[in-house]
Amino acid sequence: NSRIVVFDAQTYELIREIGEIQSDEGPLNYRGAKGLYVDKDKKIYIADTENRRVLITDEYGNLLQTMVKPAHPRYQG
Repeated sequence: NSRIVVFDAQTYELIREIGEIQSDEGPLNYRGAKGLYVDKDKKIYIADTENRRVLITDEYGNLLQTMVKPAHPRYQG
């Protein structure tokens, strides 16, 4: 059950839940997320550990960018 739960910082009321990330190619699932960061522009960075990537979304869960390990030999192993 991978999901992001967004609460109001003042009232702790539920604002939304993000389960699937919405992309131009359809919904993406993230598995084993081990970290989450929200920047000042409300972009959400999800460490999608089991898929070996970082997903960057807007505050509603729409995919903005995917970061993966570089293909350069220095980063292999």
